[in-house]
Amino acid sequence: MKVPPATTGHANRCAGLAVLGLLLLGIVLYSGPRVALAQSTQWDALLSNTSWYVPVPYLVAYAAVNPNSFTVPPPILTGDQTLWALGPVVNGSFSGTSSATLYVASGADLAQPATTSTSTSAMSGTVAANGDIRITFTDTTSGVTTLGVGRMQSLGDIPLMEMQMITGTGLLLTHWAYMTPYDPAVFTPPQASEVSTAYGTSPEWAWTANTVWEITSQALFGSENPGRFTITQYSNGFFLGEGHGPTGSAVQFFTQLGSITPEGSVLFDTISNGVLTSLLGQISGNTSNATMTLSGYGFSGDDFSKTASLKLIGSYHPAGAYLQGPLLLLLGATP
Repeated sequence: MKVPPATTGHANRCAGLAVLGLLLLGIVLYSGPRVALAQSTQWDALLSNTSWYVPVPYLVAYAAVNPNSFTVPPPILTGDQTLWALGPVVNGSFSGTSSATLYVASGADLAQPATTSTSTSAMSGTVAANGDIRITFTDTTSGVTTLGVGRMQSLGDIPLMEMQMITGTGLLLTHWAYMTPYDPAVFTPPQASEVSTAYGTSPEWAWTANTVWEITSQALFGSENPGRFTITQYSNGFFLGEGHGPTGSAVQFFTQLGSITPEGSVLFDTISNGVLTSLLGQISGNTSNATMTLSGYGFSGDDFSKTASLKLIGSYHPAGAYLQGPLLLLLGATP
């Protein structure tokens, strides 16, 4: 299954938020890696002993079934409903329980039936004074850990946790969502099977589809010489791409799957030679001048040895070339 085409425009963004608002009527992140320790009590009262869920517009997630490539085959559209139950929050530190349900629709030829799986994880997290969030999820059965990163946001007076993550080994799942508070006694969250790409979430960055970037990363290429990266598809804040390392690099080709939140937080995951590298940072700019600045995404806190910088250099044309100013340059050429 291919990543669906992007649905863009302010109207779609408003529609997604309108649906979120309607769901909430029934119930009374630059997202960075820089939250190592809790720093204040600012969020304690708001978050203590609360429950959180994923509204319908944000159930969209993508799973890569090939651990050696994000693009062959293309990632599978997945519904991810995750429910959180937080305990007391003290000085910004908290623990709790996360229950996740994943739904994968049947194939177009109906040869593969729809599947649903569930898991439960213990949560241990912090929220800093500026709202930055870092949560470690530990699967209660397998012991596998997953890192979620995000930031406190709001829709009107409704607090939200904007979160991003990637998890898995054989199957790699990536998801971003606005986690939303609810009362389990009066509201039943939507099922993972209610996943839909129709809402066009995070349309602010839909223009990145079919764009070409210069990418410089010692962590990825073992060289400070730039490589080249193309975003081939974009949908609902998820973007898919492929790239080439600089001439002479051990990485001559890599595939990519990641997410961009409406606020521009980027989770940038690449696979090259069977190795997954995940970076986290921020996108800024527009169609004429844009950059991404990324650094490490991991359990040890800030990892400034893993960085990447990207600069928009042109638009991709499916015929096999991209336009850079007045010059038509071959897509496959490397700097």
